[in-house]
Amino acid sequence: GVFPPGFHATVSFEYKKFGYLDDDLINSVSDSIAILYKEKLSDKWQAVSFTQTGSVFAGKLTTDTLRKGYYVLARYDKSLTSKSAEKPQHFYNIMPNPAEDYVEIKKQQNHALIITVFNTEGKMILKKESDANINPVRLDISALHQGVYLIRIHDMLTGSEFLKKIIISK
Repeated sequence: GVFPPGFHATVSFEYKKFGYLDDDLINSVSDSIAILYKEKLSDKWQAVSFTQTGSVFAGKLTTDTLRKGYYVLARYDKSLTSKSAEKPQHFYNIMPNPAEDYVEIKKQQNHALIITVFNTEGKMILKKESDANINPVRLDISALHQGVYLIRIHDMLTGSEFLKKIIISK
């Protein structure tokens, strides 16, 4: 179509991690979403400035510079743009999975953690801080309903994050 002189519009793109085509868009907490634009198919993609609301798992990207052309949501890994050339490796073992009443998180390093559980809508359901000397960390999930959840483990010493899907079966 043709935009009249002085045309101005805002557009929003919604994304959701679970059960939609966006499942592959976000794979970890290191991933971030960008809006790309090109006027013609033969043009190169350009990043568009936007505001983001929601969580890493579900939300909305809004730009107030709608132009005639093509748009796409894209993923980029925030860890690739960090100032550190080496990404620390911290591994956690979360057992049992599937679980009913609790999970235990075994750490390789004795660091303090912030453990957050999200539902498939990206809503924070549970949050717990653990001391460095507690290993394994026991997380009570008995109040949660059956379903799929994500556990995000934030290492308070290094700032690194780990994401793992768990299944609660009752």
